[in-house]
Amino acid sequence: MPRPKQNEHTREALIEVGIKHISQHGYHGTGIKQILDELKVPKGSFYNYFNSKEAFVAELIEADMHANAKEIQPLLDNTNLNPIEKLRALFEKARQKYSEQQGKQGCLVASVANDIGDSSVLCQQAMQRSVKALNQLLSGLISDAQAQQLIRTDLPAKQLATLMWTAWEGSLIEMKIAGNTDNLTQITDFIFDDILKAN
Repeated sequence: MPRPKQNEHTREALIEVGIKHISQHGYHGTGIKQILDELKVPKGSFYNYFNSKEAFVAELIEADMHANAKEIQPLLDNTNLNPIEKLRALFEKARQKYSEQQGKQGCLVASVANDIGDSSVLCQQAMQRSVKALNQLLSGLISDAQAQQLIRTDLPAKQLATLMWTAWEGSLIEMKIAGNTDNLTQITDFIFDDILKAN
């Protein structure tokens, strides 16, 4: 029996609210019912849009990745900024977002990974694509900055990108524990003033 016709507005709303809840409460801490209740969507209709919670969360990760890429594209296209200025602006943009959320929402990928690890192939593949895209972005900007002698050149761009991402993700865990974003400014300064500092 074919599924009823989907309402694209409802689908987008489910994804938006799903990202918010799972970023804040994690995979296991978020029930589909609380998302549906917030949107006043009948429980049975959820499966008109997604085959399972697992498929839903995998799609959230993909949607979040594409939304973030679209949001930062104007910054990346800004020819008035050099590569290191673009990098710093990316981190500042992220810090502002978490600050507006009062430190309640963390990184979606980290929230899912902490809860389910590699137990879901669908979610694991979505997380891997998201992390790969981010590291490629960071590596590209770092490589450009190194070519212009703006930052240290004794370590490969890919290694520096991994170090930056790991330091940032660790600071997001600290943010959730503290309930504020004070440490995000500190880690950003450390990344740019110490980790990337030219020799």
